[in-house]
Amino acid sequence: MTKARDIPRCGGELLLRVLEQNEPIIAAAETDALPSDLLAALLKAGALERHTATRTAVIAHDDGTRFVDLVWYPDRNAYGYFDAADGHVVLEPEAQAAFRVNLPWWLRRLVTCLDLSNATQPTEIVLDHAWEIGDLWITRQRKVPMVFARRLHLNATLEALQEALAKRRGRGGGLILTSSQTSLRTFIDDPPYQVMSIFDVLTNDAENFAIDRGLLTSAYVAAKKDRVVTEPLDLSLDGRRLVINGNVTIDFKTDIHIMIIQQLVNGYRAGKRFRASELLKEAKSGVTTLRRAFGAKKWALLEPHVKSHDGLWAFDL
Repeated sequence: MTKARDIPRCGGELLLRVLEQNEPIIAAAETDALPSDLLAALLKAGALERHTATRTAVIAHDDGTRFVDLVWYPDRNAYGYFDAADGHVVLEPEAQAAFRVNLPWWLRRLVTCLDLSNATQPTEIVLDHAWEIGDLWITRQRKVPMVFARRLHLNATLEALQEALAKRRGRGGGLILTSSQTSLRTFIDDPPYQVMSIFDVLTNDAENFAIDRGLLTSAYVAAKKDRVVTEPLDLSLDGRRLVINGNVTIDFKTDIHIMIIQQLVNGYRAGKRFRASELLKEAKSGVTTLRRAFGAKKWALLEPHVKSHDGLWAFDL
């Protein structure tokens, strides 16, 4: 995989802050306090792209800064504003420039930096706010879906993401990387997703902006170890380990087992029961009973807890 072009750490942190705005746009005037070559570096890397010129200006004031609306001066063929102290002030076109975060570039960079698989094309799951970008390999045998989301400090965004993920339960649980420095949630239960701020998984490199992949995966592994099990059913993020009533542990390896158990656990939490044919069809199993799908050993562990009533199956705990 092609190595992502390095960008300065301060540039990456700037992108994260801009991504948290309603529109991920920054005016040229707002970069004046940043290193002089930073804007050029981000434009060269493709991280920013030129946007429609802004029609407001940031003006230094005794009490700090303020925004003023620009007006068109036909006689000067330029935009400007009136200031009580300076009179009519005309701005150079470059001072009105605005730049937008190049979201396709940003998502590709995450894919490259994290060496994600199944990452041909991001899938937008919340309009302009969240994308599933590929699968992250936790170990040689385990991979989980990776989602990037912005503005998770807002209730509306978080609720929309939870609703979108609930419709994609078949993908199982995984990781949500967010540009929000403080998300409203650090864990989503249904389906199970760990929420992590990119700020928390950056490397110690003070010069370059880079995510520490090892820190990311180790945090994922630690997530379940550090959680206190308080529910009768505790399913790992990747659906591979189920703990029942705190004392029965069952490990699953096949995609069919994982898909069926995720449906049953989610159904238990939602108070929903399933026909065996529904569970098996969704998991793409070629057999006709849950006993045959799980095999004798695993079914012996599950059978005391998974019951059928009128042909509808669920955990009865």
